[in-house]
Amino acid sequence: MEALLSFKEGVTRGVDILSTWRGEDPCRWRYVTCDKVDGVNYRVVDLDLDFIGEIQEYGLSAVLVPEFS
Repeated sequence: MEALLSFKEGVTRGVDILSTWRGEDPCRWRYVTCDKVDGVNYRVVDLDLDFIGEIQEYGLSAVLVPEFS
């Protein structure tokens, strides 16, 4: 969650497209896919960045922070 929020903070244009990225459950955020680890805990397994074409009008621009790797 911290890495995704750091990425969001690095977005300089088009941040509105990530408006669902709030709260304590990143598995409920748009463009984020999670998988069960042990029936109780989940982990992020995919970040669907294919949305870039959908937001070209917003001109998404971001700085990839070290936490994202």
